[in-house]
Amino acid sequence: MNYLFIISTASCVLELVIPAIAKFLTGCITKEAESDQPLHRDLIELNRQMEQISMVDEFAKYARLQRQCNKLEAKLSTRVETLMMSRMKLRLLLTYSMRILNGIIAAILLYLYRLEPIAVLPKDALWPLQNILSWPCPLENSISLTMWLVISRLAISSLK
Repeated sequence: MNYLFIISTASCVLELVIPAIAKFLTGCITKEAESDQPLHRDLIELNRQMEQISMVDEFAKYARLQRQCNKLEAKLSTRVETLMMSRMKLRLLLTYSMRILNGIIAAILLYLYRLEPIAVLPKDALWPLQNILSWPCPLENSISLTMWLVISRLAISSLK
């Protein structure tokens, strides 16, 4: 009975932290490609060279550097957009798969332990709500797994 309380509460808390877990895992899985690092260095070097050249005095050289810089920026931006899209897809996949798994665990718990109480309290401790909180468990003055999951999910969702 004690493990049922811990597992059901952990399942509800997990629902709150799933997005953070998915974000962390996505960051670990999808990292910036090593081939992009030389492009970043080249872009920084081109910008440094452009700062040292007078645009008025050496316009042709400045314009050539500017075109190279624009090409590198376009190449990097397409790679970054591709990386961001793959990260977003992976994050959505992880988030929804973890939520589905969590829902399956909750459904299995509800099916197996629907008549088990999470907590049994002294007589009249839950007086006006004792029948509602113990449903579908046959014991009076108890909180059923079903009602505990409802209460926990409502409390956790209010924390968001």
